[in-house]
Amino acid sequence: MSKEFSNADYGVVRTTLIDEQPYFCLVDVARIFGIKNVQNCRTKIPSSDIATVEVGNKKSSENKIFLTAKYPTTCLFTSKRAEAEMIFDWLNRVCLPQLLKYYDYQIEDFSDPDTVIKFLDEYQDLRVKNTVLATSIKLNGPKIKSIDKLLGSSSCIDLDIIHEVLKFHGIRNMELLSILRATHILDENNQPHQEYCDRKYFRVIEAKVVAGGSIVTSNKTYVYKSGIVFIERILKDYEVKRNVKNQDR
Repeated sequence: MSKEFSNADYGVVRTTLIDEQPYFCLVDVARIFGIKNVQNCRTKIPSSDIATVEVGNKKSSENKIFLTAKYPTTCLFTSKRAEAEMIFDWLNRVCLPQLLKYYDYQIEDFSDPDTVIKFLDEYQDLRVKNTVLATSIKLNGPKIKSIDKLLGSSSCIDLDIIHEVLKFHGIRNMELLSILRATHILDENNQPHQEYCDRKYFRVIEAKVVAGGSIVTSNKTYVYKSGIVFIERILKDYEVKRNVKNQDR
């Protein structure tokens, strides 16, 4: 398996894995470092760190000299290019890790290994995020249960997201609040009137936080299961009345 890496400023370098060890194509490395006498570089590298590899495809292939990944350093010291250190950094920080992933994931048989690499990287990221979330849930579980028990909100749903669980699919939060205000269920601040709280349809919880040296009070409204049924009935009646008005017109 041979893998090419391309850089708009430096050019193309071919790489491969031999016995799990990464190799770079000598001609390519010499070219991107601006070294014209490739043979001069080769004589400084032990024969045990050089391999002949067939590159290309079935129709057109040729043998190229590859050197182990530790020897681009020799080319670095021989190079007179101002960007030599940046080229060396690109080979070691971009090309080499990516090449090793091909071996780790064993994807040389895929027609588009770059796509597979991207997918597997995203998969690994998701695994990490999932682990973080699972740990967070585990650590905060007791705290959440205590808050629900204290506030009595374990059997309630936040009014801001109640539209997502209603039978009336497609209704938006702002539209729902507007209807509940029009039917005098909520006041102008989107807080339920006391009579509907007394009926156990809603529960309003007051929260106080310190901000900028002063205490800020805010109210959070939750809807009980009975409140969900009540809202769905209101919406049904509201829809019927609206249709009647439209027919009268």
